[in-house]
Amino acid sequence: MGWLAGLTIQLVDHIRAQTSVVGFWSNPHAREVLRGEIFTFLDDYEIVPFEDADAVADRLMELAKANQQKLVSA
Repeated sequence: MGWLAGLTIQLVDHIRAQTSVVGFWSNPHAREVLRGEIFTFLDDYEIVPFEDADAVADRLMELAKANQQKLVSA
């Protein structure tokens, strides 16, 4: 569990850093780059099965946007 918790913190920190850039959510290229980085992270660390990584990356992007206020104030 410690391994997964550490990876989660690392991924959230990366998402926070990227989404904190002014105009991030209105920049399709920046959003796609982050989504690709999330996909790669999930695949590299084998957090989810490869066939599920696309859907999980999409969902994490949705959660990041929905929780943007919490991410930038943390």
